[in-house]
Amino acid sequence: MNDYVRLYDAANDSSDPELRIILLGKAGAGKSTTGNTILGENVFLSEPSPTPVTEMCRTESRDYGGRRIKVIDTPGTFGSAKGKEIASQIKDCIRQSLPGLHVFLLVISLAVRFTEEEKNAVEWIKDNFGEDASAYTIVLFTNADQLKGKPLDAFIDKSSYLQNLIDDCGGRYHAFNNEDSWNRSQVTELLEKIDAMVRMNGGKHCWFTDPELRIILLGKAGAGKSMTGNTILGENVFLSEPSPTPVTEMCRTESRDYGGRRIKVIDTPGTFGSMEKKEIASQIKDCIRQSLPGPHVFLLVISLAVRFTEEEKNAVEWIKDNFGEDASAYTIVLFTNADQLKGKPLDAFIDKSSYLQNLIDDCGGRYHAFNNEDSWNRNQVTELLEKIDAMVEENGGKHYTNEMFQKIQRKIWMKKIAKDAALGVGMVVGGAGIVAGGVFLATEVAVVLPVAAVAAGSVAAVGAGAKLIHDKVTKKDT
Repeated sequence: MNDYVRLYDAANDSSDPELRIILLGKAGAGKSTTGNTILGENVFLSEPSPTPVTEMCRTESRDYGGRRIKVIDTPGTFGSAKGKEIASQIKDCIRQSLPGLHVFLLVISLAVRFTEEEKNAVEWIKDNFGEDASAYTIVLFTNADQLKGKPLDAFIDKSSYLQNLIDDCGGRYHAFNNEDSWNRSQVTELLEKIDAMVRMNGGKHCWFTDPELRIILLGKAGAGKSMTGNTILGENVFLSEPSPTPVTEMCRTESRDYGGRRIKVIDTPGTFGSMEKKEIASQIKDCIRQSLPGPHVFLLVISLAVRFTEEEKNAVEWIKDNFGEDASAYTIVLFTNADQLKGKPLDAFIDKSSYLQNLIDDCGGRYHAFNNEDSWNRNQVTELLEKIDAMVEENGGKHYTNEMFQKIQRKIWMKKIAKDAALGVGMVVGGAGIVAGGVFLATEVAVVLPVAAVAAGSVAAVGAGAKLIHDKVTKKDT
């Protein structure tokens, strides 16, 4: 399933003074040189070579005409054996071009013969970036000096393939003489054509969202996580039954299609106050692994059928401690057993508890309620997905990432090192890594032990050394 284009209104957006351009085309078409010409500076490597010069996406920005111009250079795409890998890399670049992309420049050289891959270039763009992407595409011819003063239109008229290609791009094209890069009028004219295209698109730019929505369910045992997963997916895929002991013992993932996209739900065991720390850590890592490249939302599931517990009062802090400070920006509170309200407004119920109010405030005011016994009512699911989409948009279209998770894991691990050092647990600490219990563990933090006692193959930190570790780690965390 391909990613799809989402359109966002950029018209009269004073907070978005930046124009974002991505260069596409085969190797040797002149993409890097074009980027240099647009930015007025040699920022991208461009040289004659029998092999591709640009091997990965790269972004550079400069100011021109009173605004910021961001250009994303890409590896040669059409006909490459690594076509799918490159397309994936380009999508990642586009996602980093928040709040969205304004134009694809399809770069074609006039110095070489028009190839079969270039004939199908617009189809390649549509296949990889969605049907609407052609509405954001302009053909840019390089090596205009090869025309020897002849009109570009006359050259295009000689090829039905070129005519069709340009027609597929709404008739939009431009030409650069990259050897004449000091001539800024060619750049100004291109930017005017891009601005005209953006206006034609209703002032909207685009970016690409995942066709898959990834949801992690968190909460204590018996809160209704598994039943919530079943309600979201519209099918009884997770085991859910009355039981005096937890039913879900390990993370499990199920996916179904709903509303034109894939919904992936990761069910988890009861977390708050119900498992040993080592077991919790293992389950957390597993649920993140199952959600790669990362969840869009953590649903904090709380039942309205039982009293609000101490563990749930501290739930957001638990999430921050285990997933990082950023995780609360990706969290929504989901109340189950909404039938227990007996028709009374959920807001009125929340207003009775300062703890609930604080919990929801910590989650950006985001909450929703499910009556899991009424799972055939898909409106409650649609409304939840709309709230998730709104939250993702607030987060700039980003999901929680593996990098965020690795950051908090390093933090947890370094705190453990500090604690062990303070207790005199044997270890060797250095700039390259740490040896603990015979296992080498890489670390970014260089910690010096001014006083150490060597015994039985280990090094034990003592006195000021233990304090220094604690201070270093604390400073690193802040």
